[in-house]
Amino acid sequence: MKMIKKIFATGLALSLALSALPSSASALKNGYEFKLGMGAKNGGIELGRLDSSTLVLYGYKDGSRDNISKDVTYTVEDESVAVLRECLGDCMVVERVGPGKTEIKANVGASSPSFIVTVPEMEAEIYPSDLTLRPNVKEEFYLIGSYPYSSLEEEVTGQATWTSSNPSVAAVEMKNNRPVITGKKEGKATVKAKWGNHTYETTVMVTGTPYTGPVKVNTSRDVIDNLHTEEFYAQAEDKNIKEETKKEVEKEESKANADKKAEVKDKPTDAKKEVVAPKELKKKEEELKELIASNKALADQISQNEKTKKELEQKVDQKESDYEQTIEEQIQKEKEKNEKYQSTLKAQEEEIGVLKKALQAFNDMIESILSWIKG
Repeated sequence: MKMIKKIFATGLALSLALSALPSSASALKNGYEFKLGMGAKNGGIELGRLDSSTLVLYGYKDGSRDNISKDVTYTVEDESVAVLRECLGDCMVVERVGPGKTEIKANVGASSPSFIVTVPEMEAEIYPSDLTLRPNVKEEFYLIGSYPYSSLEEEVTGQATWTSSNPSVAAVEMKNNRPVITGKKEGKATVKAKWGNHTYETTVMVTGTPYTGPVKVNTSRDVIDNLHTEEFYAQAEDKNIKEETKKEVEKEESKANADKKAEVKDKPTDAKKEVVAPKELKKKEEELKELIASNKALADQISQNEKTKKELEQKVDQKESDYEQTIEEQIQKEKEKNEKYQSTLKAQEEEIGVLKKALQAFNDMIESILSWIKG
């Protein structure tokens, strides 16, 4: 009787041990499953900092798994958000098109698997920002868009509607699908760019003496890459004019001084006070003063542009830092998932060892019972 109770207790312990064993996520016996690449989030894909991502479709039958990514057709609900194409390997590529959400479905029957692709809206900035202009100076503006956590930029200048709050101070004119701002008179104006559902603003301050040099507008992409080197051509022109005028003034002054000395020498002492510079010399001096003032205004404007350039570089560095941090966070999450899996696997192995020992004890007991019955 004691032996039968012992057998029952051992069997009950084995049953409890089996029921306590945690169930692990096993592969599907039959069905389909998507494996999503970079940008995977909450069972879907988010394409903001990424232009594209990959996906693999697996088919399960009787426990075996096959890559059937290129063996089926797909339906993309809204191709204005994302499109699907084949990659070089055994996978498909999801490419970003525009902001919004769309569903991508594998056409494999009633149980067709699907997932959602999300593309966030772009953020934009006007360049240059908070600009200072002289009257008659023309400046081209740009609207640069970027996705959150992305250092990549896209020019969307021509997609926006540009206006000025005070056209009599700073007028806006579209040339080659880009806005050209012209300083009209001293004052302050707000330049606005309406793009989609958003409006972006920057301040234009017009001050200083009117610019009279050659009128040019820099329309190259270097304005964005190097940020604004506005009126370098004007600075060079003014520098040449200044040097030539200075030489003429020095020449006139030398001649006037020689004439003055000769005239003073021939006149009484009281007549020295009546000697004055020639009218032409005065005119040249006034022109030189105006050029010096103009050059100072240019120097102030260049300083402002350098400041704006540094601000842009800092923003780019910040975006790159945010992107790297996001990647590191994803890697850390994958490490934590792997560690958790390893821990679960180790616990299962230990429980299997316990079960093996219990089963061995159960077998030993059965043998003992058989021996006892035979005896």
